[in-house]
Amino acid sequence: MEKNLNKENEEDKIAVNNIKIAQMKITKLFFLMVFILLLNGCCKNCDELLEESDQELTDNFVHNLIVENSIKTQGLPLEKKGNLSLIVSSERSFGLFDEGFDIILEANKNISGIQLRVKRGDAISKEYIDIKFLEEFTKIEVDTDLSSEFGDGTNFGVAIGSICYEVRAYDRDGNISIPQDVCFDLIGWGNDGAIARAWELQYYEEHVNDQLLTRNLEEVYCDDGQENPCFSLKHKFLDVKDNGTFVLQSLSYEYENGDSDADKIRFEDILEGKWVYIENQLYLVVYGNKLLKNEALVTDENLKLGEGNIIVFQEITIDDDFQPVNMKLVVAEADDNGMGIEDKITEYYKRPIDD
Repeated sequence: MEKNLNKENEEDKIAVNNIKIAQMKITKLFFLMVFILLLNGCCKNCDELLEESDQELTDNFVHNLIVENSIKTQGLPLEKKGNLSLIVSSERSFGLFDEGFDIILEANKNISGIQLRVKRGDAISKEYIDIKFLEEFTKIEVDTDLSSEFGDGTNFGVAIGSICYEVRAYDRDGNISIPQDVCFDLIGWGNDGAIARAWELQYYEEHVNDQLLTRNLEEVYCDDGQENPCFSLKHKFLDVKDNGTFVLQSLSYEYENGDSDADKIRFEDILEGKWVYIENQLYLVVYGNKLLKNEALVTDENLKLGEGNIIVFQEITIDDDFQPVNMKLVVAEADDNGMGIEDKITEYYKRPIDD
């Protein structure tokens, strides 16, 4: 009898445990369903917020666009009319905060203006820009800049994803093209910490007319095509800062006679601006250019935002396996006819071991 009672008690306990386990599973399932429902609801709200954010961005973007000979207008742009066709392109796939984004227009006949809206996802700007040209063209490059109110792009990395311009062209006869889109990523400054260091040039190589010439610092090289017979580079420093700015400073000498220091002319060149690293290319956008000759100021140029001079290092290699860290920069210059690459300079930098 006692054994039977114990057996019944054990069976009761097992049954109770099974019930508790079942209840726990039901509770977990319930909360999981609630979580999924809440998650779905949240995602819908997130989509709505994203759409609102895109709309706000497009409106804010077009509001801060600066284009010469343009006005901003509320409402819808013109509709297609006639046989005017348009191709819109750009030499770059990205825009920069201070430099904006330049577009190239090609039409089958002379155009007198364009209308431009900004798009992102399904959002499209409520305003459009009407840009009138002073002369008529079949091909023209249009410079679009951003005002400082939109931000300076410091430490953004890839600041904003794809943005598109919707462009229509028109001519003086009332013909209007079908809208064409050109898209780009808006990139912020100072977007790679590995590059944001102080670098000192060790030596450089010139590849000119299929000849490779190695140049060491402080050595004098004569009759190599420079204005004066002889030339020597004393030093060159590239300070790439993590706030998106840079300073490039070089000190060089030119000689009337390579055997006499009395004839040497001292040049110090200081470039300042902002930098960005995109697709293995380092872009230095120069806004300040100061040149001193024998310590006397020759040039002190300060460019406005949107008008910077761009230096492109077409290849960059950083070796941080050993100290000091090394960096190789390659800059190529097209020939005078723009038909190909004639000169290539490769610069070899290092940074101090205690940096």
